[in-house]
Amino acid sequence: MQISGASPLLYRPSAKERGVEVVKSLPQAAASKQVSAASDAPAGPTKTLAQTAREKVDADYAKAVKQGTRVVADTANGGRHLDLSSLSDEELAAVAKGDGFSGDESLTAKAELAGRMWATLEPFEGDPRASALAVRALYPAMSPAVREALGWTESMLQSGDAVIGNFGDRATAAEQDSILERLRKSLDAAGALTVDRSALGRKSTISLTA
Repeated sequence: MQISGASPLLYRPSAKERGVEVVKSLPQAAASKQVSAASDAPAGPTKTLAQTAREKVDADYAKAVKQGTRVVADTANGGRHLDLSSLSDEELAAVAKGDGFSGDESLTAKAELAGRMWATLEPFEGDPRASALAVRALYPAMSPAVREALGWTESMLQSGDAVIGNFGDRATAAEQDSILERLRKSLDAAGALTVDRSALGRKSTISLTA
């Protein structure tokens, strides 16, 4: 999906750009635990997102060992990729931030989160105006942490607004209803983002004069 004049974040990145293939090697479970040891927060009644994410990441390293394999970036010589599909969007954002996680793990988290984003926006593929309107509708429904991990900013929205203006005027009520309905359906699909749907339903978020 390419939107002329919009932020690069509105383009579909290649697998390499999403950090799947650029990761040269992923640390094994032992090395991963060494990384986490330096940043473990004091024990408390409630675990932080970073702590629960760390446990899930380490669990996948251990799972690979039990499977008789290892976690790697390039599977040409055996092994498998780090599987972060069990992490929530918020946990992925915590890993992507990098505190207590290796750079390789952060890249993998960003790739997983980007995949969920594109799964959510897939219904708008090939329609620049609809894509920009969908992004604007999603923005307030996402947490600041997830937006930061994806690189979504106010300036990106402004670039999207320019695209909306290039393809028409103010969004009509019917157009808003169509965008929101398609978004809700895509969010119900497997592999999509998890957002605050009450915020998604605010038509004012996409009712604008471009």
